[in-house]
Amino acid sequence: MTTNGLEIEALLPLIAFEYVVCGPLYVHLSSLLALGLTSAVFLKSAQTFFYPWLLDAMEAPVPISAQLHSSTLVIIGFYLFFRQKMLFELAPNLLTLFIWGGTLTVIGASVLAFFQHDGKRLLACSTASQLGYVVVGLGVRAWEESLLLLIFCCCNKAYTFVWFGALMQTHHGVSDFRFLAAHPRTTWITHAGLGLAIANATIVPGAFAWHVKALLTTSSPLTSPSAQ
Repeated sequence: MTTNGLEIEALLPLIAFEYVVCGPLYVHLSSLLALGLTSAVFLKSAQTFFYPWLLDAMEAPVPISAQLHSSTLVIIGFYLFFRQKMLFELAPNLLTLFIWGGTLTVIGASVLAFFQHDGKRLLACSTASQLGYVVVGLGVRAWEESLLLLIFCCCNKAYTFVWFGALMQTHHGVSDFRFLAAHPRTTWITHAGLGLAIANATIVPGAFAWHVKALLTTSSPLTSPSAQ
């Protein structure tokens, strides 16, 4: 037994044709392991039916919420996926679950956000929806683009929570949009910061991932004209 990622990756080809006997059934061992990893990704990144825990976690203070959404819980599943990406090469059919699960999360979390009055819970729905795009990218094997989009989404969430925390501080810790709309006391710099966060949460992440990917491909020595 080992927990070293490199050693596990080296052992994966040895189990490519191994099966687990469950009564009259023969279950592909690689597919079984990939299914377990898929459930871990979906659970930790709040996908499909697992995103209610992320909304309930918004009871924590704003700095803790920013950390949860940017650098700890929601990305650990993706970290495991990228470390054991070769496992899905042995069980490619499970990538279909990523496409459907991510799509359902994008739609479901976006619709759920329309019924939220608390700003932090709304940001939680936004996090689940944005991570849904990353999951769909993994399902279509866009590894580099998904990683870039994940990094940008995490940075954007940390940035958004900082500005929303400043907005809450202005209104003595209140995060209900109904109260914030009735008692607007925000400064121009808070408006500008939140406006930039909204822009980042819409079209900018996709454009960023696309252009950075194109830049890396162009500057790669394997694709440059001098390497031909």
